[in-house]
Amino acid sequence: VFAASNAPGVCESGGGYGQKGVDFQRYWAISRIIELVVTGQPDFLVLFESLQDVVEFDNSSAPTQARVYQVKMKDTGEWTWKMLTALPFKPQKKKNSQELTAPLPFVGSPIGKLASTVAEFQTIQGEGIFVSNSGCAATLEKGSTAGSVKMCKLSELSKELRDQISPELAKLKKAISLESLHLHKTELSIDDPDTHVAGKVNSFLLNAAPKHAGQCKSFSDSLFATLSARGRKADPATDFASLVSTRGYSKADFMSAVEALRSVPDEQELVN
Repeated sequence: VFAASNAPGVCESGGGYGQKGVDFQRYWAISRIIELVVTGQPDFLVLFESLQDVVEFDNSSAPTQARVYQVKMKDTGEWTWKMLTALPFKPQKKKNSQELTAPLPFVGSPIGKLASTVAEFQTIQGEGIFVSNSGCAATLEKGSTAGSVKMCKLSELSKELRDQISPELAKLKKAISLESLHLHKTELSIDDPDTHVAGKVNSFLLNAAPKHAGQCKSFSDSLFATLSARGRKADPATDFASLVSTRGYSKADFMSAVEALRSVPDEQELVN
């Protein structure tokens, strides 16, 4: 994992996005962490701005599986296939010029970056997921588009699109299958993500700490501040342990935060 995080074109330095986009990533991460806890995942580790935007491991000390996420918001319209992959690869003429310009290569596109990162894992099973509030207009083999479903694999796309991307995936450090790459349309609001996530936190606390459910907003804000701090670390890590301590958030960290919340008296509980 540490070697992959330092691979050229994979390492993220943080702070490269507009603030609204960064906030969207952090709120989405909170939502994903709660989902992992609610579904009973025995352990997990989430790293920020190390291998793309967010990467999720199945274990905090000895991971065997990884999910790499690119989390992007879009104000209007759907993503096109070319926006996500830079395919088909066709040189274009400069405006008012006969000179041809090389388009963005596949490895520099959002899906290309995901696939390149997954290819860096030599001993860990990995998959890449592009997450956005907007869907993709890419056509599916069974009809309709990727934007019409919540989640789809690239293997479910039309044959024309699969034929375009498969040769590019074969050129990577390790061949990546279409089955391991996904498009995910999230329900997270881009206009009011904090309220959306506070609602999820409230639902979680009603079961995990019902006497403190009234503190869902403050708990959500605290998580947001903690995860934001993890994503702002710009100093390079020296090993896996320092990578985890500076940019990671585990299930143990989350459960500790819940325990700390239980120690804070709830105003409504005092009134009752």
